[in-house]
Amino acid sequence: MLKILAVVLSLSVACTQGHGNGHGHDHHGDHRHTHNDNHDHSTDSFKITTIKVEPYYNGNQGYIVDLIKELQHVMGNFTYQLNEVADGMYGSKIGRRWRGMIGEVISADADFAAAPLYITSRRARVVDFTVPFMKFGLAVLVKKPQNGQLQITSLSALVRQTTVAYGTLRGGSLPRYLARSRNSDVRKMYRWMRLNSNRAYVDNVEEGVRRVMEGNYAFVLEEPFVEYLAHKTPCLMADFSFPADSGIEIKFGLAFKKGNSHFAHFNDALKMLKSSGELGHLHHKWFHSGCDSHSHSHHPGNAHDHDDHHQH
Repeated sequence: MLKILAVVLSLSVACTQGHGNGHGHDHHGDHRHTHNDNHDHSTDSFKITTIKVEPYYNGNQGYIVDLIKELQHVMGNFTYQLNEVADGMYGSKIGRRWRGMIGEVISADADFAAAPLYITSRRARVVDFTVPFMKFGLAVLVKKPQNGQLQITSLSALVRQTTVAYGTLRGGSLPRYLARSRNSDVRKMYRWMRLNSNRAYVDNVEEGVRRVMEGNYAFVLEEPFVEYLAHKTPCLMADFSFPADSGIEIKFGLAFKKGNSHFAHFNDALKMLKSSGELGHLHHKWFHSGCDSHSHSHHPGNAHDHDDHHQH
């Protein structure tokens, strides 16, 4: 337990993601030189805004870095400068001004944003989002049962027991997704969390993981991030997904200023990466390295875009 808490506490919101050579895949052969010569961006340079959260971005490596490299293979070897968003926010409208990565795109401080950035209707009114590079639901992180502890492997089993509490990040957007679901177990979860807020909500990921490791808490988060945590050594946690009929779908996309002439080309390149299977390979590399957990999710697709939760 001390080992895994040390790993978690070393991050801003997540666990450390290694970039081990054993987990990489060279899948560029099918599309490395397939970009359209009429849209060759090899002489272009882009300013890209992102946010530091593992395993998406950690200085010089992460899922986002690899995604940009794949876009280079498709579009031509453009140059870029990848900068962390100045105010540390994803994209909130405070007063009359947009902050975070959305604000930097609108003000042209960045050509586009590449990050675990929720595609929402409110944001889509002020920026253009590409097709999603990740699309997923929610999942639950639990401790693997030991010494006769209760084993919970489904949402239905979780909401029908009274020993293990469950919840998510305080002040985040996920409860709104739960409230809108038509699935009876999801609605039951939402009602319990509202009535037991002191037991349900945690202030940060570190607290949530600590409570999971104590064996008395199940942590609800975005599916890819739960997979990531469950695959971390020393392999003491497991995960299970929300049921397919929960109706909860979250999407991440690149965000461009409206009217950006490069938008369509990046959008087409993402479609090509999806059809070639490269997005799936990137997901496996960054979210499934390590333990062989009980995850059932393999979406090409968290971070915690919670500074704009009111718009969901």
